[in-house]
Amino acid sequence: MWAFLRKIFFGKSDNYAVIEVLNNSVRIFLLRFYTDKKRIEFLNNSVRFFNGFDRGEILKIIKLMAGRAAKSSNLNIILTLDSQLATTIYSTISLIRTRPKELIDEADLDNLISQSIWRFFDRERLKAAQKMGVGDIDVLLGDVRVKEIKVDGHKVVNAIGFKAKSLDISLSQTFVPRDFIKGIYDIFTPGKISFITEAGASLSHFIRNAGGEKKPFLLANLFYSNSEVFRGLDERISYVSGLDWGEVNLLSRIGESLLVEEDTAKGVLDSYFKNNTSQNFLKKIENILTSELTALIQKIDKLNPMGSGAVYLNPYFNLPPLIFSPHFKPRLNGGLKLVSPAVELIVKDLGFELEFNKLADIKNSATVLVAFLEFILLPNNERLNHIVNRRVRWLTN
Repeated sequence: MWAFLRKIFFGKSDNYAVIEVLNNSVRIFLLRFYTDKKRIEFLNNSVRFFNGFDRGEILKIIKLMAGRAAKSSNLNIILTLDSQLATTIYSTISLIRTRPKELIDEADLDNLISQSIWRFFDRERLKAAQKMGVGDIDVLLGDVRVKEIKVDGHKVVNAIGFKAKSLDISLSQTFVPRDFIKGIYDIFTPGKISFITEAGASLSHFIRNAGGEKKPFLLANLFYSNSEVFRGLDERISYVSGLDWGEVNLLSRIGESLLVEEDTAKGVLDSYFKNNTSQNFLKKIENILTSELTALIQKIDKLNPMGSGAVYLNPYFNLPPLIFSPHFKPRLNGGLKLVSPAVELIVKDLGFELEFNKLADIKNSATVLVAFLEFILLPNNERLNHIVNRRVRWLTN
């Protein structure tokens, strides 16, 4: 990867490595962003798979894959992480000022933001620790972003110079296990970690905001052996649960129905996707797949207290398209609606150009694109960033 990197650092562009750790793989994507043209180029990517979920082993893989590029001063690092490695929470903290008639100055704003970050951290730390399977003292704050500030209910770019009774500060905070984030800081050049987020939470946030989904919804990231579900409800995004279902369930159902091994079942499924089979056999395979996909929806529906709304399916394998077809609709309960996130289309609607280099063999870029966009679309307020970064350093030691 290092030899390739040496060729890309030229021109009026910013260069990024987006490191995605999800389920059983580490993927590193090299991106170049042209600010003036709003063009995102996927230059290259690499992948390594692992068994189990040992944080130390994952760090070794990241270090090996990053190589000498880890210490490059020309590369900005973005981490989009599995729910076992990160917990990103979006929320708003409301604060009442003791002297509402006085103008807000920098010291006052510093104090208010510090209060909001600490309240958020103290309120959410235990839940984040339990979700990631670590003790609460072993959770650190890996990333904090001020998304929005409202002064007496009115959105402002900078609160300094206003009088106000109250401030509403919208934040995103990402909690990470202590040993993992310390290991990341050992690998990469200090200060080059630009952004850290939980992949599923970030994608859910994108669906609600950029995608315009205002009603309650679920997002299911579907992997080989299992999956994970997130919920968007009002202004909150939350991790719901892991899901005991994955591509292996489709293969097992085919294998059991046709009395064949998994490798043969993969071949059958591949022939189905290529439409390289007889109509009678195609119908038989569709019946088998429909039965297993119905089992998936039933599992997801149990996690849906509303009993209706959109369910966004984000697979990391070839999901049979029949699940989105009218033929499948009668199998859905009530007002349930199955949707593809269509991230690339939304990104283009936002005015960005996407370009994929032939070396970038990408099967699912959703969480990578979304993490990158969330970072570059953050409010660019140096004063706020300075305050926030100072507080984050306090909570990462």
